[in-house]
Amino acid sequence: MAAWAGLVAGFMAQSLPAQQLEPIAATEIAVDWKQVKHKGHVLGSVRPKAKSDMREFKVETVIDAPVLAVTEYLTQPSTWPAWIQAGTEAFYLLPSAPDSGVVCYASIPLPFGMKTREMAMGSTFGRFSNWGVVATHRSLDNFPLAPNPPADSTEKPEKPRVRMNYEAVLVARETSPGKTEINYQGTMRYNGNIPRAYTNFVMVKRPFRMISSLKKAVERK
Repeated sequence: MAAWAGLVAGFMAQSLPAQQLEPIAATEIAVDWKQVKHKGHVLGSVRPKAKSDMREFKVETVIDAPVLAVTEYLTQPSTWPAWIQAGTEAFYLLPSAPDSGVVCYASIPLPFGMKTREMAMGSTFGRFSNWGVVATHRSLDNFPLAPNPPADSTEKPEKPRVRMNYEAVLVARETSPGKTEINYQGTMRYNGNIPRAYTNFVMVKRPFRMISSLKKAVERK
């Protein structure tokens, strides 16, 4: 386990920040959004992505809470399993530096009888004023999920992971006292042998559940 801890620490200190700070490319051609999901004051929409056969998603809502309360849920690892869909564990990128961002593990159910697989998602944060916060989310395909046991060990090896490209930006801004507007926009794609049509099918479903859970969790507090 000591070797595992060293591996994770080295990866955190060197590789992950560079991945998280890369700019997310903007859509080059404006296309109208098509609303595909509406439940409990949460709206989900999709549109074609420029120069791609993939689609983008957007989830919008208003949380009945000040932006500081929303920010706490976005930036505190202990809250993540409650609103990140299938989230199992979350922690600061660098334990001694909360501003370094958060890494969250999740168990992703897959279709067609495929076994549930693991993934890691990283997030960084930035405040654009005292009334708003921006969070970026990215899948981390190379982040270690669990220590691989020695060859002579009876322990099970690292769980199979789902390979995916996931990029999203969440903007939370207080539009009036006690009201925080949420706009969550991005794109996702499963890699490997998972059909692209399935990705498009769940394009809004998963982010929609995340934002719905975030709204409920903050408003319950």
